[in-house]
Amino acid sequence: MSAPETAPNCLLAAWDSCAGELHGYLRHRCARPEDAEELLQEVFIKALRQGAAFAAVDQPRAWFFQVARNALAHFAVPRLGSR
Repeated sequence: MSAPETAPNCLLAAWDSCAGELHGYLRHRCARPEDAEELLQEVFIKALRQGAAFAAVDQPRAWFFQVARNALAHFAVPRLGSR
């Protein structure tokens, strides 16, 4: 069984409602489109790892964007050190 088949319906519904906006947010902050895609995948994987606990998230959109901000921060750290 693949991960999306085991994901709670609330996660998939929340993802469908804000994935486009989240992608735009990441794309605007990444120099390369493939970096935005990679970070978007990371956010989705972190949500999947929440499993049924994701159903308890009161504001899924806010949760996704917080995870995206954290992913951006971690993504930028190695690049800042190479300057």
